[in-house]
Amino acid sequence: MDRLTARGGVKLNSEGRRGTGEQLVYTGETGEYVLTGTASAPPRMNDPVRGTVTGEALIFHSRDDSVSVEGGGRKTTTETTAPR
Repeated sequence: MDRLTARGGVKLNSEGRRGTGEQLVYTGETGEYVLTGTASAPPRMNDPVRGTVTGEALIFHSRDDSVSVEGGGRKTTTETTAPR
């Protein structure tokens, strides 16, 4: 698959992480899932170990199981959960 786009109340589950947003675009060439939202409801990812993050775009890298946050010059928010 080269490219896949899902729109409207998108939910993504990956390795225990849960992402929500308005649009998800998968690109086969890079193996990336880009989750975006709206100005009033940015995309959000909850990770049971690391906490919650929002930004303009959340990029799930399927090849190394990492996540990048893009702010595009706007505010990004990260809430980190520290181990007990």
